[in-house]
Amino acid sequence: MRYTHSYAAGARVLADARGDLNGMRRLMPRNEPDIMADNGSMTGKVVSPYRILEPLGEGGMGVVYKAEDTRLKRTVALKFLSAEVTGGGEYKERFLREAQASASLDHPNICTVYEIDEADGQTFLSMAFLEGEALDRIVE
Repeated sequence: MRYTHSYAAGARVLADARGDLNGMRRLMPRNEPDIMADNGSMTGKVVSPYRILEPLGEGGMGVVYKAEDTRLKRTVALKFLSAEVTGGGEYKERFLREAQASASLDHPNICTVYEIDEADGQTFLSMAFLEGEALDRIVE
């Protein structure tokens, strides 16, 4: 199987899409609430055709949930842009660029992006759910 992008090229595309991560971190409020502190209150909710199953993790820009695509009967990962950063158009634009860059790549080490959407004022992207160990545990 031949891929049109090397790993290094894919990493450059994603880095360009994300912009200056350190600069972005400086813009984030220091007292940002813990998105996962809701103890998975999104669990069981339906967003578009997706039923939220459980929280998977969080980062500086949002939270990721395991979900079921009720139309296609497959498990997906939903990445929600946090409400704290949604107000700033810059973050929404970065989120869109990240989704576009990821969707343009075809490589087994890069998650396939299925769609980007908005529901109830929350921007999210749907992507392939990959079973495995969390990266922070592998790196330790």
